[in-house]
Amino acid sequence: MVEEAREQEDAVEPPEHAHARLRKGDKLKSLAALLTAGTALLAALGAFLKTFDHGVTESAYNTLSESIVKLSDQQRRTQEDVAMLRGYLDGLSHAPLAATGSGAAPPPPIVDAGAPHPPPSATTTITFNIVDAGHARVPVVAPPAPPVKPPPFAAAISK
Repeated sequence: MVEEAREQEDAVEPPEHAHARLRKGDKLKSLAALLTAGTALLAALGAFLKTFDHGVTESAYNTLSESIVKLSDQQRRTQEDVAMLRGYLDGLSHAPLAATGSGAAPPPPIVDAGAPHPPPSATTTITFNIVDAGHARVPVVAPPAPPVKPPPFAAAISK
């Protein structure tokens, strides 16, 4: 019964007490918001003023730069090799090719070892003729690209 009486007293609270409790709650909420904003401001200021350590970034940049230089050099050598091969093929396509056997029979094809081989003929002549398809020229290879040289790390981060 005593508890019911207390509940009734709490239910009928004078208006000045309710207004005071609301003001106190608003003040606490405002103080919490102010503390949160102050903490965020300090964190932002600290992040802005903090110096950044570029040690790991610089070592990664230097490793990648070396790899790029090696790749550029390899690409240049490959392009020079392709140009030489194309020149070689172009020279072959315009030169007559004829091979004549010296009388010795070519080696027989590899077949079953137990099967008899046909007898070699006394003279064998082999002739190769290249068919000229209108002297189609092999396309010219573009000159190799200039070597790549990445800028130093200090210049790269200053941009």
